Amino acid sequence: MQTVIFAVLAVVIVAAGVYYFMSTQIGAATSTEQANMAIARGMWEAVSRGDISSLPDKVWAPNFKRYLSPTAAPLDVAGQIQRLNGFHAAFSNFNLSVVDLVAHGDRVTGLLMFTGKQTGAFMGIPPTGKTGKIRFIEEVRIVDGKVVEQWGGPDWSDMVQQLGAVISATDANKALAHSMWDAVSAGNLNALDSIYSSDYKRYLSATAAPLTAAQQKTRLTGLRTAFPDLNLKIEDMSAEGDRVSVRMTVTGTHLGAFMGIAPTGKKVTIAAYETVRIANGKVVEHWGGPDTYDLLTQLGAKVSAGP
Repeated sequence: MQTVIFAVLAVVIVAAGVYYFMSTQIGAATSTEQANMAIARGMWEAVSRGDISSLPDKVWAPNFKRYLSPTAAPLDVAGQIQRLNGFHAAFSNFNLSVVDLVAHGDRVTGLLMFTGKQTGAFMGIPPTGKTGKIRFIEEVRIVDGKVVEQWGGPDWSDMVQQLGAVISATDANKALAHSMWDAVSAGNLNALDSIYSSDYKRYLSATAAPLTAAQQKTRLTGLRTAFPDLNLKIEDMSAEGDRVSVRMTVTGTHLGAFMGIAPTGKKVTIAAYETVRIANGKVVEHWGGPDTYDLLTQLGAKVSAGP
């Protein structure tokens, strides 16, 4: 009998030891995952209350990438800020609630619920005043306490149906063109990879060969180097068939060399008129541009108007 008792005690002691060992090991892993879940929750809560400006310093890593599709280039910090601010501009009573969180290694998956009243333009849809609600899943990867990658997101087609809107081809073209100029204004030139077609052509004159997509991105990089705070404000937009035309006000501060002119530090404001042609959801041709004569005049350059 004593032998049986000792055997049972031995099993209990061994089991207790194993349980203690496993609990301490699991506790260490769970502690890291709990910290990651707190970071992810804090990010989504900041988005919900519109505190977007705090995310670059407190949550996102400098090399943060936001993936929206398997083919499009990911958004960087500036692009994601612009995207989130756009959502807040489109929806009042913006609320993003965390329904559930699951952590696994350096990743956190969140089941989220978004509700909002559409009081601003959204995906080419004028304000409807309707409230939409969608549930979706997002995942983030966290390294050294910062979010470095993010995937997933809402099914916006469901939201469009709830708003009772049907997006026409013309509205879709306008939305695509708007996103192109928004990306240039925000300096998120990588986003253009998913907007330009593979055979994109940028016409700058009636005689010169058009620029390719890569050449246009190089040109825009140069413009943003010369005018780091370059901003494109869309004043008017119209669409017909496969074409979208826009009138913009372009502003910037001349802090880098431009067309042979050394930095002047001057602030400029000029008008721009551009037209794009869209096919199969991509920008394939692009004409027009800013009033370069006016720009050079504001920079103090001596410009000849010609004979």
